[in-house]
Amino acid sequence: MKTPIENILANYFAGEASAEEIVQAETFRKHHAAEFAAWEKAFHQTVFETKKFDTKKAKQKMLEAINTEGQSVKTRNLNIWLKVAALFTGLLLVGAAYYFSVRIQPVNIENSTAQLKTVTLPDGTQVILDKNATLSYETNLWGSFKRKVNMSGRAFFHVTKDAAHPFNVYAGEITVTVLGTRFTVNELNSHTQVFLTEGKVRVESEISKRKFVITKPGEQVIIDKKGELFHNRINPSLYASWKANKVHFNNCTVKEVVQFLDDSYGVEVNITDKSMLNRKLFGSAPTDDEELIIKALSQILQTNIESN
Repeated sequence: MKTPIENILANYFAGEASAEEIVQAETFRKHHAAEFAAWEKAFHQTVFETKKFDTKKAKQKMLEAINTEGQSVKTRNLNIWLKVAALFTGLLLVGAAYYFSVRIQPVNIENSTAQLKTVTLPDGTQVILDKNATLSYETNLWGSFKRKVNMSGRAFFHVTKDAAHPFNVYAGEITVTVLGTRFTVNELNSHTQVFLTEGKVRVESEISKRKFVITKPGEQVIIDKKGELFHNRINPSLYASWKANKVHFNNCTVKEVVQFLDDSYGVEVNITDKSMLNRKLFGSAPTDDEELIIKALSQILQTNIESN
């Protein structure tokens, strides 16, 4: 909206101002010298027709100049709003990035086939799932996850090394924490078995809060349902042979196989002739089915074996 001073100055510059308008114009010049000079310059950029001075057009010219100046102010205001809009858009993008980073998507994997199943996690960690084993974890919409998985059944982990972000496996009531290693977790009804192939893992019972760190390949920890931990050494090739869908009895004792069946399948085998426990075995069972393993063991030993 135009202020009255604009018309007063137009009349003043055209020589048509009243006495009151002259006073107002002079007062304005005293207090606003720069603006007064600018408007006076605009007025004198007059329009002439046949060399006759046209005061109406001169006043109109000045008012147009004033409007142009006002338009410049509007442009500056528009620029400010554009900057605000850009900032707002930036905040929206940041908000969108945050939304996608915290929006959780559950991933559930079940091996319902008769074969082993290999899964590659977002961080590159590889997991071999045994038959009927399950694996679950959470990922955001970018596809990354916090290196935490839940599992049931039996699974072998080859964990990608990342010292800043430990990898956690939750199986039943235990937690296995690693930085980068290879190990197997086997959750059974009576206990959970963890044995190491490479690296180092920490096993913790959620019930008893007891912890144990496995540092050497061939070591295992058994955690029962009360949270008690039992540590011992094992035959690595025997315990890891399930990944080949075949159990190899390569220079292992009967006692080791009996312990293997208990640790890995929860099956107790009774051999009445204790002298057989130290016999060395060579051979294999075509599958990791515990009943077929017991049958193969019976044939090798030429004796009946009872299991509970």
